Amino acid sequence: MSTPERSFLQSERKRLLNCLRGEILEIGSGTGVNFPFYQSECNVTALEPSAELAGKASEKFFQNNDSIKAKINIVQAGLGESPWDDSHKNASYDAIVCTLVLCTIPEPQTALSLFKKWLKPNGSLIILEHVQAKNPIAQISQYILNPVWNTLAGGCNLHRPTAQYIREAGFKPVELRELQFVLPFISAVYSV
Repeated sequence: MSTPERSFLQSERKRLLNCLRGEILEIGSGTGVNFPFYQSECNVTALEPSAELAGKASEKFFQNNDSIKAKINIVQAGLGESPWDDSHKNASYDAIVCTLVLCTIPEPQTALSLFKKWLKPNGSLIILEHVQAKNPIAQISQYILNPVWNTLAGGCNLHRPTAQYIREAGFKPVELRELQFVLPFISAVYSV
């Protein structure tokens, strides 16, 4: 990741995550890049399907424990995997966080319907994702590049209409920013 891209994403992560409080579910926490942005009033369940990435997140958490304020529980599991799903309760989270993960989840529409069940009635879905371009020429480029990108980037899909999937799942935008940095992004807070 280039320095400008890292800086761009870091400022958006901070803006979205700094104000969260309560029970938080982070989907696809990866190496724990979001951990420093959660405040002490957060209890974060960080769900990561990759054992390797969950291990790196644990290392980061223990090595940087002084800079991480929130209570974080790293769970190595994916959506739809037992025993995590079996022990899960509906309407138990104040916020669900997805940063650069809905492009990779095999069935994003199914995931979004689960998120709706798992959020408390006044809960928030926090999104920082690259999305399908609105410009038809840019869309064609995304479709052409996607097979190679998908292979090189661990299953990431450049051309997913993520914003459309979120709307179709019934989430309402509270704050929605459309950003452009090489790819189009959305940085958003949605309500149930």
